[in-house]
Amino acid sequence: LSAPAVKLLIRKAGARSADLAAELLKHIGLQGDITYSTNNGLIEVVPLGISKATGVEELAAPLGLTAADIVTFGDMPNDIPMLSWAGRGVAMGNAHPEAVAAADEVTVTNSEDGVARVLERWWS
Repeated sequence: LSAPAVKLLIRKAGARSADLAAELLKHIGLQGDITYSTNNGLIEVVPLGISKATGVEELAAPLGLTAADIVTFGDMPNDIPMLSWAGRGVAMGNAHPEAVAAADEVTVTNSEDGVARVLERWWS
């Protein structure tokens, strides 16, 4: 508890995540970024400018990789910055509509091996 929190999770049983996020935005404003990875009323609040995209970028930079070298996969609003940042953002077949809109392409669902089907194009 002595270090600053990197993420705040807020949950309201019975709520839809999108509705909860919209309501919390009124109270949090520009003090943090609000997103979610499920539809069951669980919200993630992170410091401004911190996302899966910044995490991937931080890992890629020391390897000399840029966004153009990266393919990412996602299905929910918390994946949108990463899907938009990567050279190739791929939404899963069952992805949230906002994740689909942020992606360069859509693959099939996880249960249909969507990630593998995309990767096989390069590694087969």
